[in-house]
Amino acid sequence: MSADELTLLPLIMSAACTRPVALSELVAPDVWVRVGDRAMPGSDIAAIWAGGMPLRGRNVPGTLQDLISEQADAEAARPDFDRLVALGAFGEHDGEELRGLWATGASLAEERAATRLSERPRVVAYLARAVWGASLDEERDRIVAERDPDASPDRRRALRGQVNRELVEVLAAEIARREKPATESAAPTT
Repeated sequence: MSADELTLLPLIMSAACTRPVALSELVAPDVWVRVGDRAMPGSDIAAIWAGGMPLRGRNVPGTLQDLISEQADAEAARPDFDRLVALGAFGEHDGEELRGLWATGASLAEERAATRLSERPRVVAYLARAVWGASLDEERDRIVAERDPDASPDRRRALRGQVNRELVEVLAAEIARREKPATESAAPTT
Protein backbone atom coordinates (compact mmCIF):
# COMPACT_ATOMS: atom_id res chain seq x y z
CA MET A 1 0.00 0.00 0.00
CA SER A 2 1.03 3.58 -0.37
CA ALA A 3 2.02 5.80 2.57
CA ASP A 4 -1.19 7.79 2.01
CA GLU A 5 -3.31 4.63 2.21
CA LEU A 6 -1.49 3.58 5.36
CA THR A 7 -2.18 6.98 6.91
CA LEU A 8 -5.89 6.69 6.13
CA LEU A 9 -6.25 3.09 7.31
CA PRO A 10 -6.76 3.82 11.06
CA LEU A 11 -9.27 6.57 10.20
CA ILE A 12 -11.26 4.27 7.92
CA MET A 13 -11.18 1.43 10.45
CA SER A 14 -12.23 3.79 13.27
CA ALA A 15 -15.25 4.87 11.24
CA ALA A 16 -16.11 1.27 10.28
CA CYS A 17 -15.75 -0.05 13.84
CA THR A 18 -17.38 3.01 15.45
CA ARG A 19 -14.50 3.24 17.92
CA PRO A 20 -10.96 4.63 17.74
CA VAL A 21 -8.58 2.19 16.05
CA ALA A 22 -4.86 2.82 16.39
CA LEU A 23 -2.38 1.88 13.69
CA SER A 24 -0.59 -0.30 16.27
CA GLU A 25 -3.75 -2.46 16.43
CA LEU A 26 -3.57 -3.05 12.68
CA VAL A 27 0.13 -3.73 12.23
CA ALA A 28 2.00 -6.26 14.37
CA PRO A 29 5.35 -4.88 15.59
CA ASP A 30 7.41 -7.85 14.37
CA VAL A 31 5.89 -8.13 10.89
CA TRP A 32 7.60 -6.43 7.95
CA VAL A 33 5.22 -4.21 6.02
CA ARG A 34 5.73 -2.86 2.53
CA VAL A 35 4.92 0.81 2.12
CA GLY A 36 5.59 2.01 -1.39
CA ASP A 37 9.05 0.78 -2.39
CA ARG A 38 10.24 0.30 1.22
CA ALA A 39 9.65 -2.32 3.87
CA MET A 40 9.95 -1.83 7.59
CA PRO A 41 8.91 -3.51 10.81
CA GLY A 42 5.45 -2.70 12.11
CA SER A 43 7.02 -1.18 15.23
CA ASP A 44 8.75 1.42 13.03
CA ILE A 45 5.51 2.20 11.23
CA ALA A 46 3.74 2.82 14.55
CA ALA A 47 6.60 5.07 15.71
CA ILE A 48 6.54 7.04 12.46
CA TRP A 49 2.75 7.41 12.75
CA ALA A 50 3.20 8.76 16.27
CA GLY A 51 5.86 11.19 15.01
CA GLY A 52 8.61 9.47 16.94
CA MET A 53 11.06 8.66 14.17
CA PRO A 54 11.95 9.42 10.56
CA LEU A 55 11.08 7.09 7.71
CA ARG A 56 13.61 4.31 7.28
CA GLY A 57 13.49 0.73 6.12
CA ARG A 58 14.90 -1.20 3.26
CA ASN A 59 14.16 -0.92 -0.40
CA VAL A 60 12.12 -3.85 -1.57
CA PRO A 61 12.64 -5.08 -5.08
CA GLY A 62 10.04 -7.53 -6.24
CA THR A 63 6.42 -7.90 -5.38
CA LEU A 64 4.23 -7.92 -2.33
CA GLN A 65 4.07 -11.70 -2.78
CA ASP A 66 7.86 -11.84 -2.28
CA LEU A 67 7.50 -9.97 1.01
CA ILE A 68 4.62 -12.22 2.13
CA SER A 69 6.67 -15.29 1.24
CA GLU A 70 9.64 -13.91 3.20
CA GLN A 71 7.38 -13.33 6.22
CA ALA A 72 5.94 -16.86 5.93
CA ASP A 73 9.47 -18.28 5.84
CA ALA A 74 10.32 -16.31 8.97
CA GLU A 75 7.22 -17.64 10.78
CA ALA A 76 8.03 -21.22 9.72
CA ALA A 77 11.54 -20.77 11.14
CA ARG A 78 10.26 -19.47 14.50
CA PRO A 79 10.46 -22.91 16.26
CA ASP A 80 14.06 -23.28 15.04
CA PHE A 81 14.88 -19.81 16.32
CA ASP A 82 13.19 -20.47 19.69
CA ARG A 83 15.10 -23.72 20.13
CA LEU A 84 18.42 -22.06 19.31
CA VAL A 85 17.66 -19.29 21.80
CA ALA A 86 16.93 -21.97 24.44
CA LEU A 87 20.33 -23.51 23.66
CA GLY A 88 22.02 -20.13 24.02
CA ALA A 89 23.22 -20.27 20.44
CA PHE A 90 22.80 -16.66 19.36
CA GLY A 91 25.64 -14.24 19.65
CA GLU A 92 28.10 -16.81 18.30
CA HIS A 93 27.52 -15.99 14.62
CA ASP A 94 26.71 -12.84 12.72
CA GLY A 95 23.41 -12.11 11.01
CA GLU A 96 24.68 -12.79 7.48
CA GLU A 97 25.80 -16.26 8.48
CA LEU A 98 22.41 -16.98 10.07
CA ARG A 99 20.54 -15.73 6.99
CA GLY A 100 22.71 -18.01 4.87
CA LEU A 101 21.86 -20.98 7.07
CA TRP A 102 18.16 -20.17 6.92
CA ALA A 103 18.33 -19.79 3.13
CA THR A 104 20.12 -23.08 2.53
CA GLY A 105 18.60 -25.13 5.35
CA ALA A 106 20.02 -28.38 6.63
CA SER A 107 21.86 -30.96 4.56
CA LEU A 108 20.57 -34.51 4.18
CA ALA A 109 23.08 -35.76 6.80
CA GLU A 110 21.96 -33.00 9.18
CA GLU A 111 18.30 -33.90 8.62
CA ARG A 112 19.04 -37.55 9.42
CA ALA A 113 21.07 -36.54 12.48
CA ALA A 114 18.17 -34.35 13.62
CA THR A 115 15.87 -37.36 13.48
CA ARG A 116 18.30 -39.43 15.58
CA LEU A 117 18.69 -36.58 18.06
CA SER A 118 14.96 -35.69 18.17
CA GLU A 119 15.99 -32.20 17.19
CA ARG A 120 15.08 -29.71 14.47
CA PRO A 121 17.23 -29.96 11.27
CA ARG A 122 18.26 -26.29 11.21
CA VAL A 123 19.22 -26.52 14.88
CA VAL A 124 21.53 -29.43 14.05
CA ALA A 125 22.90 -27.50 11.06
CA TYR A 126 23.55 -24.45 13.24
CA LEU A 127 25.25 -26.48 15.98
CA ALA A 128 27.44 -28.30 13.43
CA ARG A 129 28.69 -24.94 12.19
CA ALA A 130 29.18 -23.74 15.77
CA VAL A 131 31.22 -26.84 16.72
CA TRP A 132 33.25 -27.41 13.54
CA GLY A 133 32.84 -24.25 11.49
CA ALA A 134 31.43 -26.47 8.74
CA SER A 135 28.35 -28.53 7.96
CA LEU A 136 28.09 -32.09 9.26
CA ASP A 137 28.69 -33.37 5.72
CA GLU A 138 31.81 -31.25 5.24
CA GLU A 139 33.29 -32.28 8.59
CA ARG A 140 32.49 -35.96 7.96
CA ASP A 141 34.07 -35.88 4.49
CA ARG A 142 37.15 -34.05 5.83
CA ILE A 143 37.69 -36.69 8.52
CA VAL A 144 37.11 -39.58 6.09
CA ALA A 145 39.65 -38.14 3.64
CA GLU A 146 42.11 -37.64 6.50
CA ARG A 147 41.71 -41.17 7.89
CA ASP A 148 41.93 -43.04 4.60
CA PRO A 149 42.54 -40.88 1.51
CA ASP A 150 42.88 -43.93 -0.79
CA ALA A 151 39.81 -45.84 0.45
CA SER A 152 37.84 -47.91 -2.01
CA PRO A 153 34.22 -46.81 -2.58
CA ASP A 154 32.93 -49.54 -0.24
CA ARG A 155 35.47 -48.69 2.45
CA ARG A 156 34.72 -44.97 2.06
CA ARG A 157 30.98 -45.62 2.45
CA ALA A 158 31.56 -47.66 5.64
CA LEU A 159 33.96 -45.07 7.00
CA ARG A 160 31.49 -42.29 6.28
CA GLY A 161 28.82 -44.13 8.27
CA GLN A 162 31.19 -44.66 11.20
CA VAL A 163 32.39 -41.04 11.22
CA ASN A 164 28.84 -39.77 10.84
CA ARG A 165 27.79 -41.72 13.97
CA GLU A 166 30.76 -40.28 15.87
CA LEU A 167 29.87 -36.75 14.83
CA VAL A 168 26.21 -37.22 15.80
CA GLU A 169 27.46 -38.23 19.26
CA VAL A 170 29.51 -35.02 19.42
CA LEU A 171 26.38 -33.04 18.55
CA ALA A 172 24.37 -34.91 21.20
CA ALA A 173 27.02 -33.99 23.78
CA GLU A 174 26.94 -30.36 22.59
CA ILE A 175 23.16 -30.22 23.00
CA ALA A 176 23.43 -31.75 26.48
CA ARG A 177 26.17 -29.28 27.43
CA ARG A 178 24.09 -26.33 26.27
CA GLU A 179 20.98 -27.58 28.06
CA LYS A 180 22.80 -28.27 31.33
CA PRO A 181 23.11 -24.64 32.53
CA ALA A 182 19.36 -24.14 32.05
CA THR A 183 18.50 -27.22 34.14
CA GLU A 184 21.11 -26.39 36.79
CA SER A 185 19.75 -22.88 37.27
CA ALA A 186 16.24 -24.31 37.62
CA ALA A 187 17.32 -26.66 40.44
CA PRO A 188 16.48 -25.44 43.94
CA THR A 189 19.37 -24.38 46.12
CA THR A 190 19.75 -25.61 49.66
